[in-house]
Amino acid sequence: MRSIAGRKTHLLVGVLAMSAAVGGLAASLGSARTVSRVFIYWSTNGGLIGRANLDGTHVNRRFIHGLQTGLCGVAVDRSHVYWTSENAKSVGRANLDGSQVDRGFIKGALGPCGVAVSGSHILWADTFQASGFEIGRADLDGKGVVSSFISGAEGPCGVAVDNTHIYWVNEGNSTIGRANLDGTHVNEHLVPTLGGACGVAVDSGHIYWANTGPPNSSVVSIGRANLNGTGVNQNFVKSKYAPCGVAVYAGHLYWANIGQPPNDAGFSGTSIGRASLDGTNVNQHFISGIQAPCGIAVG
Repeated sequence: MRSIAGRKTHLLVGVLAMSAAVGGLAASLGSARTVSRVFIYWSTNGGLIGRANLDGTHVNRRFIHGLQTGLCGVAVDRSHVYWTSENAKSVGRANLDGSQVDRGFIKGALGPCGVAVSGSHILWADTFQASGFEIGRADLDGKGVVSSFISGAEGPCGVAVDNTHIYWVNEGNSTIGRANLDGTHVNEHLVPTLGGACGVAVDSGHIYWANTGPPNSSVVSIGRANLNGTGVNQNFVKSKYAPCGVAVYAGHLYWANIGQPPNDAGFSGTSIGRASLDGTNVNQHFISGIQAPCGIAVG
């Protein structure tokens, strides 16, 4: 499977496929959390987890630092921040205040790219396992690891969860897959994407995903569909900065713009974007000055 660095190079020639959560990526959000305690989190290729207030202020680009490069997805629950690293081949975890960093909280994955948290489990998309592409699952304490919880996915890159289902992006066949929370009734073709999709999120009515395709084309967008796979809108929010990771919270949609490659010197447009849930009030630079963010979570 391509490394994160390889994916970034690949984007220079037109296609980038990464998560979010993954994130890009969706997180389990506790109803007891007050708005004043809610933050935006993002992961970067450079081995950093950033954080900012929900209104985009108090940006900390090095909230958790010193991690291995190749971060690809971030999630949050009431007590912890989680991330995946393709290079470290692990799921990491830290306290919500950034302390007690455990870079190898869950080991054994070969290419984890995207992470989500339910009420009792951590789930991740593994882009490369010995037996194929899979969705892994473990208990919240890191035990009970099942690397092949859902098998048969085609290049999964980004995973999300709601009260009834698990969702993931299939990079290999340009679709979004879905299964019951217990891993049954797998549907690998619930929603089509435009290719190079990277990151998926869900709320009470819709699925959202990042179409991370060639810069300055209609492929670069945030897509949306109903939870049953109908009402597909591939260009729900248009972009030109290669969105990589998507999250939804309290009336807003957020995404990580990994950036448009203008030349060999680096990327432009790297930022966190935000829009209203109806697709209006689009701000591609809600939080700017972030180097190649990939996963995003709010909680």
